[in-house]
Amino acid sequence: QNDAAVILEGLDHWMEHTCLTFKETTDINQPHARFIKDNGCYSYVGSHYWQNGQNISIGPGCEYMDTVAHEVGHCIGFEHEQCRSDRDDYVKILWENIEPEYQYAFDKLETNSTGIEYDYTSVMQYVSNAFTINGKTTMMPWNPYNEPLFGIENGLTFRDKILANRVYGCIDKWEARCESVKDCHEGYIDSECNCVCPPGTSGDDCSDIEGPYYPPLTCGGNVTEATDIQSSNYPDSFNPNEWCMWWVQAEEGRRARVTFHDFDLIYRPEDGICWWDHLEIRTVDPLESGEVYCEKEISPGQEFISEGQDLFISFYGSEFNWSTGFSASIDFV
Repeated sequence: QNDAAVILEGLDHWMEHTCLTFKETTDINQPHARFIKDNGCYSYVGSHYWQNGQNISIGPGCEYMDTVAHEVGHCIGFEHEQCRSDRDDYVKILWENIEPEYQYAFDKLETNSTGIEYDYTSVMQYVSNAFTINGKTTMMPWNPYNEPLFGIENGLTFRDKILANRVYGCIDKWEARCESVKDCHEGYIDSECNCVCPPGTSGDDCSDIEGPYYPPLTCGGNVTEATDIQSSNYPDSFNPNEWCMWWVQAEEGRRARVTFHDFDLIYRPEDGICWWDHLEIRTVDPLESGEVYCEKEISPGQEFISEGQDLFISFYGSEFNWSTGFSASIDFV
């Protein structure tokens, strides 16, 4: 897709799910957004009407619908999700791992989310290693199993949509047009007077509970007994874009150990950071970042032992699933 097509796709995505409209104009003597191709992806937050035109940059590497939707979100007033005033209840910021010049992107701000809960899957949420200076995690959820939800790039989430529609008065406008307004429980009324339901719910009024808001982790889990672990499909290529996580918990007075038999992931690029396939081992605390490995950086027979009872192993297999992955054994010492 060319740049214009991607930009229009991102704008259409907002218009499809809200009452907002975006129209092309040749009249630059009025407040407007101007898409440019500068270095990076960026936008002011909210309307800067006094500038008589504000830039939204969709630079090289930014030409994706989700990125456009993210930057347009800034333009209409959305801050980064990790900057919400209640973010400390949901995420832990690891300042020591963030590039100093980008720490501002993690500052906690005064925000009004109108009662909408924090959303790890929001189009405004950064990935967990955003602006890392050393390849380690820069923020993590208080439940480490939720880390794969960050930056999943599925467009606007339910909570993104309801927040925009609530703030811009869309829901009030739609309800005023309905002959009768349904009780949508945790959902909301759309332009057709139907309920839009949160993930995990269904039915005409969103009253049928089918599961949690977030999709569950599909690979890994808690480990309390000696076992073998491996990347999916090992020794064949792992599933692309898949996270596997194991929380190994030893009995009191013992420690957890992982011993590797094979380890083969994509190469470490020149900047020294494992952006693609990587495996992180947290030996101190599941809520503290650990060392990150890729390529063939773990040798057969190499072992890692937890300092306390907990050992947390996080594996991400990228879309470039050229490698065989890894195999290892868990036991306790």
